[in-house]
Amino acid sequence: MKARDIAVPAVLALLVVGGVARSAPVHTTGVATASPSRAAIVAVAQRQVHHGACSPGYYHSCGTHWCAEFARWVWAQGGVTATAGLDAYAQSFQTYGLHHRTWHPRAGYPPRPGDAIVFDWDHLPVGGGRGHDSYPIDHVAIVVAVSAGRVSTIGGDQGSRSSLTSVSTATYSTASRDIVGYVSPVGADPA
Repeated sequence: MKARDIAVPAVLALLVVGGVARSAPVHTTGVATASPSRAAIVAVAQRQVHHGACSPGYYHSCGTHWCAEFARWVWAQGGVTATAGLDAYAQSFQTYGLHHRTWHPRAGYPPRPGDAIVFDWDHLPVGGGRGHDSYPIDHVAIVVAVSAGRVSTIGGDQGSRSSLTSVSTATYSTASRDIVGYVSPVGADPA
């Protein structure tokens, strides 16, 4: 038996300390971090359907419009580490995409699972509202599937009045003029 054959299982072994199982530390040097997986992002979003804004809570999602907090949380849980600039406003996703060159206007872009989809429901000009409503982007959700000219999403604070308090699913025509565009997470796998 080679030393390597003994060392690898030892590193992966669990240590039991005080009755609690803990993973042994793994020291890696020079190992590249894996790209965020679109499949992981979708899986995270799917596990949250029907969960409420405050249970488990998505950053600052209690008592406010929380679609952006949910989308940002899903990306982070799905392995996206480059989330600087994303905040509680749906507009931050378009700004993020423009800054990182991952912004895709609706026309001509085939959305992919794991992308954020951004909407303009009221079609007001920039600055046409007050506060939150002064931005052109009104809502953001996570793309989970695309098929036959339809895009399926999972998002927080979306849909009918009864679904505003929980994570829900929705489907839209990819040609809907309410869709402004899509934002791919920085470093996401190409699948």
